[in-house]
Amino acid sequence: MKKTLSVGLSVIIAGGLMWFVLSYVDVQSLQQTLSGVNWLWILPSCALFIIFQGLRAVRLRLTSAPKASIVELVGTTAFHAVVNRALPMG
Repeated sequence: MKKTLSVGLSVIIAGGLMWFVLSYVDVQSLQQTLSGVNWLWILPSCALFIIFQGLRAVRLRLTSAPKASIVELVGTTAFHAVVNRALPMG
């Protein structure tokens, strides 16, 4: 029951945040921008992102958190990267 409530709350929060972010998106502008994208660059850039997050996780484990698994640290470093790019600079 507690796990179900936790997952449900996470889904509700994520859905609300997605709605909030996407409510400010100009759909026509987004479609125009995506129509000019060279999709062959998307896969390598995603692969490099994952590789670099893995390397950051290894560095984090070596320097400060030896008890955490690499998988947990990859999630932590990926979240950190996304938040750094999403939040406005003061």
